[in-house]
Order: sequence, then C-alpha cells, then structure tokens
Amino acid sequence: MSRNQQNQIDELNAITKATAGVSKVHGVGVLAIRDLKKGEKLHLNKLPQIYNLPYASLSKLFPEVRKIILDRWPNTVNGSLFVFPDIRLTSLLNHSEADNYDPATDTAKNDIRRGEEILINYKEMPNFEKVWPPKENVWLHVSKTAEQQSEKNTLGVRNVMSPIRNLLKSWTPVR
Repeated sequence: MSRNQQNQIDELNAITKATAGVSKVHGVGVLAIRDLKKGEKLHLNKLPQIYNLPYASLSKLFPEVRKIILDRWPNTVNGSLFVFPDIRLTSLLNHSEADNYDPATDTAKNDIRRGEEILINYKEMPNFEKVWPPKENVWLHVSKTAEQQSEKNTLGVRNVMSPIRNLLKSWTPVR
C-alpha cells in the first residue's frame, strides 16, 4: 500500500463521524456513527474530495466508514474512484433548542452517543427568520423547557404537534 493510500484511509477514518439517516425529529437527519465527545470536531461541513483506493484497501477502514462508502459508491469494488463526503451533512441537520452541535466551531456541544441525532438550533443562526419566518414555522416556537419535559420524545416532536393540531382544527376545506 502506498503512503498516499494510507493517508487517505487515515483521513477517512478520522473525518467520518456521522451519516445521513432516518430522523426522529423530521424526515432525514444526521446520526452519529460512533460515540462523540464534547468539543470533538465533527467535519459536518467538509467539502467533497476524490479518493482513489483499491477495494482491498477498504478493509483498513473502520467498518462503519467502509459501509457508508460501499453503500454509496458500490463500484469501488471494481476500482472506481469515489467522492467523500458526498453531501454536506450540515444541510441535513434538524432543529432543536436542545441542540448538540455548534456550527461556528463544527464541534459537539456535549457528548453524543452512537445512533443519536446531531441537532442544531436554527434560531442561533444570524438572520434565521429570513429563511424560517417564525409566523410560518410553528415548530420554531417549541421551547427548550417544553422539549425537556416531553415524556414521549426528548427531541420535542410531541410538543411541536400541538400548535399544528390547533391549526388543523380551525381549518375548513375549500369545496
């Protein structure tokens, strides 16, 4: 194995800490593929890079990293190049006022367990209301206290539904 190939393997093992997956909050989210420590750099905003590794070298990747690459780039078994990351994971982060990710430093705000969703507080972004007007996005009104008190879901999903249910009750279909 060449030094360049070893560098690529080391880099992939170091930067791959999360993946896109099914969210408990909404649709697709970002899930930790290993336990992460508070203050650890997560590389969620990393730009894509082209990698050139022979299939046999993929065995030197952590199993969870190898799985992500083979799931998305199956032709690597035939010597194909691949791009990684193939999506900027920051674009898939879901909102929570009980967030665990700091976009300014690209680090974990607290320990995050393997399989746990990585969340961002949209309201901490300057000018967030231009993208998500609060009057149009009732889910932004869920308070941290309400999220923490939720018996059903620590991510606050149950509490988000209450204002939506109230809107639906007052809605009359057009005929």
